[in-house]
Amino acid sequence: KLVDSTADTVRAASFDIQDPNQPLYVGGNWFQPSGDEARATSQLLYGGDTGADAFAQFGMATYTGDSVRIWPQVELEEGVWRKRLYVASGARGVGRLNLDEQNGLQFINEVNFGQDQVVADVVKQGHSLYATRYQPGGLRDPQAQEPEEPKCDIVAANNGGAGSVELLNYIDPFDPVSFGQLDNMKGAATLHVDGEWLFSGGFAAGMVSTYGCLQFPKYGYDEPINGADSSTVTAVNIFDPTLTRQFAFENTVTDVVTYGDYLFAAVARSGVEYFHVERPEERFSISIDASLQQLAGDARQLRIYGSTLFIAADKGVVVVDISNLAQPRVVSAGNIETVKSLDIYRDRLIAGGRKDGLQVFTLPAALVMSATVPQHGILSADTNQALEIEFNELMTVESLQQANAILVEELDPNTLTSTTLAATVEPILEGEVTEAATRFRVLFERTPGADIRLSVLDARNQRGLGLWTPFVRDFSVSEQSVPVPAIEQVQNGVFYLGEQDVITIVGSGFSVDSQIYVDQFAVSTEFVDSNTLRIPANALEMIPMAVGQHHIKVDNDGITATWMGALVAGTDRARDEITFQLQPDNGDASGGYPISVTSTDAVFLPGSRVSLRARNGDTVIETGIGDLEGTLSPTIDLKDNVISLTKFAFILPGVITPDLYSIYISVPVADGIEELYIGDFSYTLEDGLGINLPNYPPMEIGAAKTIDPYLFVGVK
Repeated sequence: KLVDSTADTVRAASFDIQDPNQPLYVGGNWFQPSGDEARATSQLLYGGDTGADAFAQFGMATYTGDSVRIWPQVELEEGVWRKRLYVASGARGVGRLNLDEQNGLQFINEVNFGQDQVVADVVKQGHSLYATRYQPGGLRDPQAQEPEEPKCDIVAANNGGAGSVELLNYIDPFDPVSFGQLDNMKGAATLHVDGEWLFSGGFAAGMVSTYGCLQFPKYGYDEPINGADSSTVTAVNIFDPTLTRQFAFENTVTDVVTYGDYLFAAVARSGVEYFHVERPEERFSISIDASLQQLAGDARQLRIYGSTLFIAADKGVVVVDISNLAQPRVVSAGNIETVKSLDIYRDRLIAGGRKDGLQVFTLPAALVMSATVPQHGILSADTNQALEIEFNELMTVESLQQANAILVEELDPNTLTSTTLAATVEPILEGEVTEAATRFRVLFERTPGADIRLSVLDARNQRGLGLWTPFVRDFSVSEQSVPVPAIEQVQNGVFYLGEQDVITIVGSGFSVDSQIYVDQFAVSTEFVDSNTLRIPANALEMIPMAVGQHHIKVDNDGITATWMGALVAGTDRARDEITFQLQPDNGDASGGYPISVTSTDAVFLPGSRVSLRARNGDTVIETGIGDLEGTLSPTIDLKDNVISLTKFAFILPGVITPDLYSIYISVPVADGIEELYIGDFSYTLEDGLGINLPNYPPMEIGAAKTIDPYLFVGVK
């Protein structure tokens, strides 16, 4: 007997938190399907002749999944800025949702890595998305056994292996493409990206479903078992993967963040460890034990706002002032609530606590959340490029303009002394409020090449409260007066090697001195205007460029803008002899099952679409509006899927009259669409096709032979 009920789990949920005393659930996206997908799943779970076929048709690797971590991002999609939400969904891989409509969070697409693989974290920069995936270990209880009779049960599993980091590219946001695993990079629990560097590491445990749980994946996500394994955090330079670093820890790493040149790691029972990435042997630690609070907790997640560290520590939140890294100062601890994840909204802290749900805490004072220059970053010598700071809530203008509120110092690295610089503060007003603001400009005389320290020491919010922690930001001033570059989009970034057209970079802050890099290589740069740069046609033939995805960087005297996964290069078709395999290449006219196309070379570029054309008629079937037996159909969806540059898949459409169809893949290239002939698919009737032999009495077949599309039959 199969399971008696089906699970209904949420991939992501949204809450209205305007009222801190009563957070309101407003909607979300659920793994449970609807419509045809729901009927297909029901057939699979409870029986039916077409259950398995329907299950395959809709590409549902499993009925439900996990909601482990989220990554919100604003993206330029079809010329319009859109809010999107990426979700690490356990056995359901990576999900992409519509964050523009937060009540519904409509599903857009997902990428699965198989039911035995669990995705625990995702990060996305430009078109590149990185995801950790792993397989949980053996059963945590060695006495647990498969039941003698099929019965749905979920049992705990141990930590899995080191895991891997998978690379996806969303240059076509509706058809993400897999580029496989990153070399020399492991990690199951956490990912972090900082500029050109990607960090991964840690372990995660899991849950195992037994034989009777068809609605569940084989594995699910669970928090790591602490104290069981040492961990390694790996760092790879995305632009030059030969540049790597590894950092060893004695306990399980659950999260990492960077703060300038320092790496902070949540090391479960060991609390938090941090160190300069060039000097990992010189470590500092923050313990979360009984000497700090009544209930000791494991560090789970880290967030840094300004120069304040927040630690989600199983039992409560620990807040640490890290403005002086040599002497971190704990400013808050002792909560007893379960906290696994956190964020700040205005004057409140929002915490997720698994079974404890969503919790809201009022902050006791204000915080500087960020500045336009990162810790140990570079500020342009051009005073038109503003230095701004942002608070979590409205701060009075008067308080920030007091003499001792803000301090700007020029540091002398040789004498280790400082000189105070004259500085003024200007509010960036919004709306009709003139006496308070959340953002302020800090103005001072900039000396090219100087090392600067900005400190915010005092301020007052509209609640009459001051700063919870001071804010300190160390940075340098550029040697040249240059604009700050930003990239909004890259045009003509998809091409075959040897056929690269002009590539256009659109953004802001470009100058005649801007230099474009592709990966770690400087390339020919054409300046058009402050919003446009170009890479000339075939310029990339001057650098060692391989099949796959590549990254772009614009450099203005050390101040850079990056766009990961900006370019996708297919094979050099002039050098490679390309063959295709269509599997299967025949089937009944009802259609509805998946077709796989593989190539010997990387030819299926992002955005490729399939086209089926009847040999004995004018019928053409494509996704969108097509002519099927003379009837206009606006609902054709072949679920075109570029799985990788060598593998394409689609759902075979049904036809009324069987025929031999030629299969083409339409590939987007710079000057339009190019078609690749893949092969032929032969439709048959579900019960076969009978052919009566001529004359009477009945003839007997002596021999038969096929030549191309014709069948020759000898009769006697």
